[in-house]
Amino acid sequence: MEFLKYKLFIVLILLLESCISQQKQLSTENISNFNLRLSGLYYLHDDEGIESFFLYKNGIYLYNGSSGIGCESLNCHESLISRKANENNDTNYYEYKGNWGVFSIDIDKITIKRYWGIGFGSYGVQSMKGNILDSETIEITNFNGKDLKETWIYQFHPYSPKPDSTNKFIDYR
Repeated sequence: MEFLKYKLFIVLILLLESCISQQKQLSTENISNFNLRLSGLYYLHDDEGIESFFLYKNGIYLYNGSSGIGCESLNCHESLISRKANENNDTNYYEYKGNWGVFSIDIDKITIKRYWGIGFGSYGVQSMKGNILDSETIEITNFNGKDLKETWIYQFHPYSPKPDSTNKFIDYR
């Protein structure tokens, strides 16, 4: 009977472990010689308002989220970013892993990998790939390994001061 309880306990542990995602640690790559403006954010108008992100010279990607319906101007979106950077709770940039990621550039191609919440405090990694059309335009053509039917075009918008890229979720090399 004890042996059966032990086997059941081992099976239960293995089952629980398989339900919890492996939290891959994202690492920055050395970014140099690219032609993207970094003194602001990249944004996209979508059905839910404005979605945006920051890119940093150290290879860090910071997702700002979507401003939501009713907040469809860049001024409104900027006020949400400012609040998110300065809030002192678990929804600020520095306490939520799902805001962070890394990017790499190969000539005129960009790859972005970011953490994405999948439930129960676990995070997977999403990937986006696309083209750098010019110093102020990024076209995302592939999401999680699947080509998009309609590409996502992100435009540059000056924004200062950008939130600090230092965080506890990315391995800085």
